[in-house]
Amino acid sequence: MSLDDDVQRFGAKGAVLKYLHEADPSLPILPFVLVPVDERWTHHRREIDALGECLVRSSSPVEDGKTASFAGLFTTRPFRDEYSVHAVLGSRKNPDALLYARNHGIKAPLPMALVFQQDSHAAWNWSIVRHPHKSNLLFIMGRPVPDTFGISTDLVYDERSGRALDVHDYEMKMAYGSQRKHEPLDDTLKEAVAVFKRIEALPAFQTGYAYHMEFGTNPFSIYQFRPFRKKQRPRWRLTKKRVEEIEGDRWASNFGICFGCTPPEGIELTIVRGLNGDGLDKEIRLARELSALPFSQRVVRLAEQWELPPEERPYLEEVLKIPRDVYGVVESQAFERAILRIAERYAPEETCFAQENCHFWYGKDVDLLLPRARAWIAENGGDFLSHRWFRAMQTYDLVLVGSIMGKRTGKRTRIYADGIIGMTIDEK
Repeated sequence: MSLDDDVQRFGAKGAVLKYLHEADPSLPILPFVLVPVDERWTHHRREIDALGECLVRSSSPVEDGKTASFAGLFTTRPFRDEYSVHAVLGSRKNPDALLYARNHGIKAPLPMALVFQQDSHAAWNWSIVRHPHKSNLLFIMGRPVPDTFGISTDLVYDERSGRALDVHDYEMKMAYGSQRKHEPLDDTLKEAVAVFKRIEALPAFQTGYAYHMEFGTNPFSIYQFRPFRKKQRPRWRLTKKRVEEIEGDRWASNFGICFGCTPPEGIELTIVRGLNGDGLDKEIRLARELSALPFSQRVVRLAEQWELPPEERPYLEEVLKIPRDVYGVVESQAFERAILRIAERYAPEETCFAQENCHFWYGKDVDLLLPRARAWIAENGGDFLSHRWFRAMQTYDLVLVGSIMGKRTGKRTRIYADGIIGMTIDEK
């Protein structure tokens, strides 16, 4: 039976684990039991019990694909009893999972198989993904550092030089040419890179896509292997000379990480801006302090203090609808409504969503909130290979990470991207 056939029977996660084990039994994969779609797990109870302490994991035919991943939207549970199985199967009805499915044209009910796998009790969980446009680079998430304040736990590893950079240092080096301190990989990550390369060389993964591997350490074990983005060789380069020609006397923002390519002349898009979380907290408090004023006056006062253009008034209007004594999820929903109201004014294929953090601070993740924008810009790659980051990187045609944008909603910007670095220019 082919891998594609197994995906329909066992789901993508289970089918890939089965393929890896059969293709190379020496790979570090902990024992597992697969329960096919629509088959009762209790029919495999004896095999499951033989695993000892184990996890029950989702494995859907619609997840971990080339155009939809569902990463982080389904549930994994320690296997205790039937309730842990029901929790995993029930995650098919998770509102965010159903929204993601609808955004990607996948009809409910969502099919789901199960993977029961021996618990590794890993001390740390990690990820590796290959750059889709620069084949010598690997992004690695999860290195343990003594003090993570101001230090990313993520690395960019250059296979040619054998050296790595903190992801933020890599962003700065690529965007501005600054000198940054390189560091060697430790033995654990060297082993992970070697295993990753063995897997991506297998016949089933010669698909023209870059791949992503999740694994644990102490003991080392592979969790899953899935496609990331289509490989694309840049046909032009944003050289220093070309950047200077484009920039001229205009305001430019440089981005040290870029996925997707534009033509050499760039593409012009309209900005929809997501705002900084700390600033929003402050304005929520101020909005409540002004609650005695008429609604229209509060909007004007806040707009003046917040320095928002008219296109961003929905942020204020939604904040002011929040009851004075209510916090939490209501605020999240208010900002979701504001973003959606703003985005409705612009054609998705002409829109770029820009935000000051890798993830949307309030409410739903950006790929759930604005799934059909043409481009996504984030100031930095915090939580660099988290599930939310991974889904967003798959969703948008063009992704730029690693700079600050002063552009506000409604402004036009021209984006230049060669698949390795990116640049935006304020159009006059």
